[in-house]
Amino acid sequence: MPDGSIQNAKGQTMYELFLDKDKNSYSIYRPNNNSLERDSISGDRLVFPSEADAINWMKERMRQRGYDLVNF
Repeated sequence: MPDGSIQNAKGQTMYELFLDKDKNSYSIYRPNNNSLERDSISGDRLVFPSEADAINWMKERMRQRGYDLVNF
């Protein structure tokens, strides 16, 4: 179960946030693609040191793609 999520205006979950307790970091999952977000250059999984950093990344990514943000 995700530790957080962001939905678009239609109620569709765009991103889910997961805490990796062992590494004390957060990863972002895209349910539409069944995949974790990865760095576009290295291909490594994106890892965020805090929940706030991960949420800010998700919000900015959705804004760039033209989505209205409704639920966090």
